[in-house]
Amino acid sequence: PALTGSYTNSDSQGIDHGVLLGTLFRLIGADISIFPNVGGRFAYRAENCARIRDCLRAPLGELRPAWPCPAGGMHMSNLGGMAADYGADSVFLLGGALLGHSADLRSSTGMFLDEIRRHFHERLEAPAKVNESTDELAEAVLRHLKFAPGFQWANRESTPYKDADDLAFKGVRRVELVGKFGEGTRCDLRYFEVEAGGFTSLEKHLHTHIVIGARGIGVLTMGNERITLEPMDVVYLRPLEVHQLRNQTREPFGFLCIVDHERDRPMKP
Repeated sequence: PALTGSYTNSDSQGIDHGVLLGTLFRLIGADISIFPNVGGRFAYRAENCARIRDCLRAPLGELRPAWPCPAGGMHMSNLGGMAADYGADSVFLLGGALLGHSADLRSSTGMFLDEIRRHFHERLEAPAKVNESTDELAEAVLRHLKFAPGFQWANRESTPYKDADDLAFKGVRRVELVGKFGEGTRCDLRYFEVEAGGFTSLEKHLHTHIVIGARGIGVLTMGNERITLEPMDVVYLRPLEVHQLRNQTREPFGFLCIVDHERDRPMKP
């Protein structure tokens, strides 16, 4: 929360506590939001903290909830109240209180953990199981996709461009290449092809795009800019940048697209 205090220290101006430290922090990618808890060194009230907590957990498109982290002068004696106010899916931050509790930091940390266990049931989970042998990996993941005429790939089928019909498009097919078949990558590689006179949906989203021209010539609109995209041209699309690809020729226009594996759904401009 450093440098954000000036936005929340007045009831008549600034930004709502939940919007700033909850919604906006989630939109910029925060998994944890640290904020001054009621009863600490700062003048946050109980309703301010509850608002932040609720905004961190409220539905927000495809984004997952984030963890509240009440802090700012908390002590061991505050843990019971924080447990009741925030619940298990939270992060409890004690800094100076640990140093002030005992000269033995290890002992203070142990007491802190004991106090946490007094309020919450401890649960240990094993990591997700991974393939245990090279043979299992070879069976689960096809690592060589043979290219075929007509911009096809062995063991990969063309699928509809989109399932939803709320975003207009015309004459587009897609081929999922890598990322949807157990590869364990953090990104997906797809191929899209637009028929003559066709176009992708005009959209925006929080995740970034990398677009690589592969076949024919297309026109990429991003914001107020229009780019002619030819084979092997590479374009980076920023978060929330409105974009669309069109084929204004008589030949197919195809491009490769790299996106995050975990990503939000497209939105209307």
